[in-house]
Order: sequence, then C-alpha cells, then structure tokens
Amino acid sequence: MYFYHNTPKPTEILKRQKIKLRKFDYSKYLSYVISYTSADDIVAGNLPTSYPKCRCQIPYMGNGIYCFEKKIDASNYQNGSVITIICKDDIAIINLDDPRTLYETYMILKKEGNKYIENMTDPESKKKWNLLLELIISSFQKRFESNSTIIIGVFMFFWQKIMKKKLSDVYKKKFHDILNPDLGPYCLINTTTKILKYCQ
Repeated sequence: MYFYHNTPKPTEILKRQKIKLRKFDYSKYLSYVISYTSADDIVAGNLPTSYPKCRCQIPYMGNGIYCFEKKIDASNYQNGSVITIICKDDIAIINLDDPRTLYETYMILKKEGNKYIENMTDPESKKKWNLLLELIISSFQKRFESNSTIIIGVFMFFWQKIMKKKLSDVYKKKFHDILNPDLGPYCLINTTTKILKYCQ
C-alpha cells in the first residue's frame, strides 16, 4: 500500500529512511484543559489550541505521520517534494468520513466511555472528563461538522489511554481546506512499524 507525504527535506528522509513524527503532548494538554478550561467552554467546544510553554498547536488528528492516499493531493498540498511511503498490505485504515464507522465508534463511546471515567477520584476532573466525552460523542454524531481539527486527537487519546483500546494503523479524514477545496482526505499513520520504506 502506498501513501504520499509532502516535505521540504526529501533528501534527508530518503537517506535516513525516517520521517519525523508529528508529536504533541496530549497528557499535558488535557491536564491543562481539565484544570483551566471552564465547564461551559468544554460544552461549547471552545478548547484551547495549545498549552503553556508548548511551541506548537494541537494537530488535526493526533500524533504520527501526515500524508495522502493520492500523489496529486500531496503535490497540491504545499510547495515541496513528494515522498512515497510504502507500507505493508495488511495495514488497517479507519475512515472517519464513513457513516458506519462513525456510528459504530459512537455506540462504543456511548455505552462504555463513562465507566472508565468513574474510576477517577477527583470530582472536578471526573465532571470535566464526562463533558469532554460528551463533546467527543457529539462530534461523532454530527460527523465532525465542528471542532474537527481539535477533537479527533482528543478522541484518540481517550480511546487509547483511558479506554485502553488499540488505535488503528491509519486514520483518514477529509477537512475543508480553503486554499485547496478539492484536496483529498488527510491520512495519519500511527503504526510506523507497518512502513517498509520511503522512496520517490
């Protein structure tokens, strides 16, 4: 399976056979959200885009390698060179634009999510985590019509770190890019062990 990544440093990637992962500390971010974001703001989806002393903003879909399924989309994304990422054929992809996937994940969150929060000891943290869970559930129900650039990464943290469920190898999601409205969905590779090599 092939994915395509736009980069200003193709020579370095090809030589090292490694792409620097997008990293954002969701533990620190969510600790900050729980401590300093009001309940009303969480309900409204007004989450901060970063946390103090962090030099970057929260990424679209979480941590990993951002790429595209089509080479033309990677070429049109920004000025740079396109690197081909060759992956194992058994790579698992979750499409967050697929109604069935959204519904199935929504139902799991709805049925199981609260029981993991119940184990928390601090009442205020528990209250805000429940509000965050409701925001995640609502986003799945509304197909990420709002807060899509923030809430997917928060969902992934909750799914993996709190619900202790395995993330898929790849997630993909279409975003409305004002400069490139016809751009295909972004793909996020979580499982880098599925990558065989990088080439042009």
